[in-house]
Amino acid sequence: MLTTAPELPKLYYSTWGYDFYSEAWMAEANCWMYSMIKFAEANIDLEKDREATPLFELFSGSDYIFMHADPTQWPAAQESFLAQYENAMQSVPLRKKEVISVFPVDPFLSFFTYISTEKPKTPPVFEIYKLIAEGDEVPLDNLKHVKLDPKLYEKGGLFIYGQYFLLHPESHHMFKVSGSQESPYYFKSPDFGLPMLTMNNMRVHAKYDYSKLSDQLEGIWDVKERIAIDLEHKNKSVAIFRKEEVENVLRGKNVAIFKYNKEAYSLLRFHDTLSFEPVVVFDDTVELQDSSTYIYSKKTSIPVVNDIDAIDTMDFDAIVLTCSLNFESEVHFLKRIMRRARAEKMPVISLYDDVLMYTDIFDGSEDNSHFYKIHVQDFSITKADSKKYHQFKPKKTLGIFGTDTVQGKFTTQIYLREALKDKLRVTHFATEPTGTLVGADIGFSRVEDEDEGKRLTIHRMLQKELEIKSDLLITGGQNSMIYSPRDQTHRGNASTKIYHQFQPNYIILTMSVDTSSETVTKTLDYIRELARERGIHSEVLGFAIMGGRKIQGSRWTETYFMDVRDEMIDQAKERIEKLTGISVFSVPEEMDKLMDTVLSAISKSTQPAIQPD
Repeated sequence: MLTTAPELPKLYYSTWGYDFYSEAWMAEANCWMYSMIKFAEANIDLEKDREATPLFELFSGSDYIFMHADPTQWPAAQESFLAQYENAMQSVPLRKKEVISVFPVDPFLSFFTYISTEKPKTPPVFEIYKLIAEGDEVPLDNLKHVKLDPKLYEKGGLFIYGQYFLLHPESHHMFKVSGSQESPYYFKSPDFGLPMLTMNNMRVHAKYDYSKLSDQLEGIWDVKERIAIDLEHKNKSVAIFRKEEVENVLRGKNVAIFKYNKEAYSLLRFHDTLSFEPVVVFDDTVELQDSSTYIYSKKTSIPVVNDIDAIDTMDFDAIVLTCSLNFESEVHFLKRIMRRARAEKMPVISLYDDVLMYTDIFDGSEDNSHFYKIHVQDFSITKADSKKYHQFKPKKTLGIFGTDTVQGKFTTQIYLREALKDKLRVTHFATEPTGTLVGADIGFSRVEDEDEGKRLTIHRMLQKELEIKSDLLITGGQNSMIYSPRDQTHRGNASTKIYHQFQPNYIILTMSVDTSSETVTKTLDYIRELARERGIHSEVLGFAIMGGRKIQGSRWTETYFMDVRDEMIDQAKERIEKLTGISVFSVPEEMDKLMDTVLSAISKSTQPAIQPD
């Protein structure tokens, strides 16, 4: 039976990025893909081109754009991307022959593009003017401007010109293309944000040297503007990462969440398990009567509100920030939310970046006692600790890892934990900052001033602590087991590091209806390879499959879920079970069967008990 699905927002482009600002898919090798998506978007009419609309959504939401980082995948990805473009556009009349667009890669760097069905007689020149205000009528010659010679990409019968350039945050600009009949393109750069890069050692570093960047911008635009971020801020939020610490802050509170993203989805999907009551989700783009609409969940009766003025009138007394600042429209909401939080001294929990670093909101004189951040800070470790815990061998740890991204790894952890808690003593070590908010004993994604050795020791110390007081410890990976980060192999991904840190005795793999047999086989082979290298046994107990299909929204932070037909799920389960000989369980519908499989594996274990230090 086909379930009636909600209407999704218009999907502009696939947006899952390498870091906080989509570095992977907006690179020079594949930026033309964004241009083609914008050309298709400009020509398609969602009302008139009904048959082409789902093809356009598939095309614009595809992940081919990320495969350029892997040279072995790039030719096939490019071919598939162009085929999807042709398939989407074959029945769409050519309404526009020229398209101009600008995409802010981050608050300082923008990608400018011009797309045409005909090759210009002379190469176009990009002209970027800095305006005093949007639509400013000062003569162009009196405005500061730059001229750029863009690079040409000839793809899919289109002539695509693109170039990157630095702009000040929160500034108005006009973009025009010489020889084009298209009207000038007016836009405003994002307000502010913190472009970060996640390094191989899991540390997070600033993308720019802000002093040099400020000088560079001043040299280009003859204006020196303040950058509203203080990386060395001394007024830091209180670090917490245990369930008891979170409950002490939020227990019994009516909580407002900002914003509607995958971290918020966990809080909403499992709101019955929380020590606090989510009453509203504020979001800068989405408005929903019920927050369950796009998350493959039962009704929550919690609205998603897009009215910024409602922040001052709705009834809540604590705040959870589920995102870092990535987009201009988020800034105004956060400023308004923090204004009320400061006035009423509401508890504020940040899952990622410390909100106190934003100097346009905070001046450093605030009382920070009601601000909290999910991370580990000042964890005392001796050389003896490092030696001892590097040799620690887990006895009863179960890891839930993914064959691909956004497949319900964290969701499966929670469902399984709740199913098992009446059968045995179960503890939960979440590698998501949301973890402790939804009942995990320990949860964080970041360790301050960490290195690989320190992180490993901290993980093992906490892992042993939880194993001693439980019959089973549940944890999970990030992204895909075989995902290859940019300029690395899959051995550099987060799940591989988590596997190494936890050395799980048991494993459950998540999958979707679209997961290929090749991906499953490659994942199983890789897990066996890792286990052999470390001299451990990691038994794959089963696969977990959720009924939703992942759909990317118009930003890399946005992911929605659509129902799929039951027979498609059954076909996927049958295909993988036949391929691997391992059972596939629907989540949450077959959670009892998955639980029995786990209990059976534990009962057969002959591992000796772990002794306290």
